Amino acid sequence: MTQEPVFKLLAEYILPTYIEIPPAPAGKSGCEHMGVGHELACELAFCEKAYAAVLTPDCMLADGGIARLQELAQTGIEIVVAAALRFGEEPLFAHLRDMGVLSQEANGTVLTITPRQMVKAAINSFHSHSASCEWESSYFPHVPHCAWWRVPQEDGVLLHSLSWAPLLIDYNIFRNHNVTAMRDWTIDGDYLHKNIDDETRLHVVQDSDELFLASWTPLSEREIPKYPILNWKLIGGPIWCVQFKTHFDSPLFDPLKRKLFLKAVRWHSRTLNANWNAVEQIAMRKIQDVAYGPTKLRWNVIYKLVFFLRRLYNWLRRVANGEILTMIREYLARWRAVRIAQR
Repeated sequence: MTQEPVFKLLAEYILPTYIEIPPAPAGKSGCEHMGVGHELACELAFCEKAYAAVLTPDCMLADGGIARLQELAQTGIEIVVAAALRFGEEPLFAHLRDMGVLSQEANGTVLTITPRQMVKAAINSFHSHSASCEWESSYFPHVPHCAWWRVPQEDGVLLHSLSWAPLLIDYNIFRNHNVTAMRDWTIDGDYLHKNIDDETRLHVVQDSDELFLASWTPLSEREIPKYPILNWKLIGGPIWCVQFKTHFDSPLFDPLKRKLFLKAVRWHSRTLNANWNAVEQIAMRKIQDVAYGPTKLRWNVIYKLVFFLRRLYNWLRRVANGEILTMIREYLARWRAVRIAQR
């Protein structure tokens, strides 16, 4: 890796430090094992009282992103977070190749992709994990991590997120360093919530022109199935809302994430115009009603019944496909995540 041209270029600007991590143990996902490296690197940054830009292995920052982080740090900003959703690897790379900004021969060389180019490729490449979080969609994920709307006549989406990537951390503000999130969860869990007391110098990236992050995974990995019953607006809409409210109030999302959920994020590949205002008003009204309003009992009962039937169907289908061991591992992982969040 050190012999790649892009690594040699990197070494002209920063001093690379090799931190060894052990191989991933059997039964532990790549996302969980990634926390081993994050913990070691963040602990080093904490000891040095340094600034850290925390990235995942499968991500890209649009051109100008690092310069913007430096600029924010110079103005006194201590934390920078950006909405982090999952995109489909195959369509994302295909769109970037069609734009001429990515080629098969690009390995080991510097890529220059503008925020608007990356946004256009990304919003047309949602993984089912993210696509199912569209507010007006006919299906919804088991654990909603965002809500988004397409803006009519625009190549863009309006997003309210519960999933955030900490792209800049000033470790001077950390009195202690709680790393439990990276041992059994990931850094986008409750790591920031457990470590920062003052949010006044926390900057939320709300415009993709400022900074845009894209992370990807194959479309087949953790695919979210569609449940046709939610196509019925009369039943599907209220069930959708109750399901969101149930998870929004659960220990999986800490108070900081719930607070940041009110921030409207604009991902756009064209210049912003009046078309965005109407969507933002509708989105905020619905979010206020669902996330912060009371849940009607009758819809709660209907939701729980349909949710049970849906889970039963999915369970029987997976048993028939011989996925019992995989199901047990997934259950234990979810149970562990909830226990950690409750601490």
